[in-house]
Amino acid sequence: MKYKKQNRNSISRNISESDLATFKEYDGSVATRNQLLYKLGVDVSMSVEVIECQHRNLQGKAVEGKLFMAFERLDREWVKSGHASLEAFIASSNDPTLGKEIVTMNGSWNE
Repeated sequence: MKYKKQNRNSISRNISESDLATFKEYDGSVATRNQLLYKLGVDVSMSVEVIECQHRNLQGKAVEGKLFMAFERLDREWVKSGHASLEAFIASSNDPTLGKEIVTMNGSWNE
């Protein structure tokens, strides 16, 4: 993927183990974990850090447990899924003016 070669992927994507537990196929193994993280927008070809802490899961609930800290996927399938972040959408584009236009349209996006 082109963005990896350019070292452009610095967009974080954090997923709670409680989110993974909502999938019936989650068995705690690293292979299954990585498959589910990929489905949830994590670039599993890059490092995934695991920390034990209190955090909010994707449903907005405060939970105590494992948080997988990683980087968001920037591939076309994820970006077009409707679940990608605005940052991922901009980073995946080959149009250098797109980011500026979107930031202008969204007002004070980064503040």
